[in-house]
Amino acid sequence: MATSNWSTFFDNVLPYVKGCAVPMAQNKIVEAAIEFCNESFVWKYDHPAVDAVAAQPTYPFVPAANTKIVRIDRAWYDGKNIYPKIEAELDALYKAWPLETGTPLYYIQDQLESVRLVPFPSAALVGALVMRVCLRPTNAAPGLDTQLWERFIDEIAAGALSKLMVMPDKPWTNTGQAAYFSGIFENGKDAARMKATKGWTRSSIRPTGQSSRFL
Repeated sequence: MATSNWSTFFDNVLPYVKGCAVPMAQNKIVEAAIEFCNESFVWKYDHPAVDAVAAQPTYPFVPAANTKIVRIDRAWYDGKNIYPKIEAELDALYKAWPLETGTPLYYIQDQLESVRLVPFPSAALVGALVMRVCLRPTNAAPGLDTQLWERFIDEIAAGALSKLMVMPDKPWTNTGQAAYFSGIFENGKDAARMKATKGWTRSSIRPTGQSSRFL
């Protein structure tokens, strides 16, 4: 994955916060990018296939370099969909779901760094677990995925500006402008989340009886 350095945001941030030190501005850019990815689920990644181990319920994530996994978007076991559940739902399905063994039908993400399969596998299987996950950059990441930068530089820069301008007693403090940029940031997250849910490709399905001229 190509990465755009955090400095590529500076032209969209620094002119609005005169006197702000570059490290402070970069810190808020990173915070905004992490929040944007955390809440929009827009950064999708095909996780490497995971080998199932007999009687092992939990499998650690292997995220891309300089990223953390926010959540699982979709998952398959041995080519079949498996579905997310919370503990209360599993309690309703099984007497003691942590002890259930067999072919996994569900998964629970009760730890930040791993996924738990329910039932847990009764047999080993190479490449059994396939996941599409949502990522965010780490605090130490050198930058943001270039495709995300190209699509969302304005929204993430607005998030950084809202965080900087709300800081008290700074030469650039401006609560009115902070609210303005916060609105751009929040609307951007909402729009990106909707796009991420629906996907970026246009449907090829045409409404019956209608011309495709305006579709």
